[in-house]
Amino acid sequence: MQISETQGTVFLSGKITAATLNQEHCRRVYAAVGDAVHTVDLSGVERADSACLSLLLALRRRHPQLGFAGLPEDLRALSALYGTDDWVA
Repeated sequence: MQISETQGTVFLSGKITAATLNQEHCRRVYAAVGDAVHTVDLSGVERADSACLSLLLALRRRHPQLGFAGLPEDLRALSALYGTDDWVA
């Protein structure tokens, strides 16, 4: 997983799955998403599973104003299945 930030948007890319996401990745994402960030863009994510969804929900709890863009279809489907689509829409 790669993380970058530009003008109020944090970009996540690569694979964000239970097999690839670790504590260090989570710390880096939490550090990147501060009060000046308004959007997390996932358009560069190649594969996502429930670990990615869990990360997004944790971010939303910490930053209720945060928006998400470019959610991969597999993540949208999981979110709908779990009934959390309003949280990540």
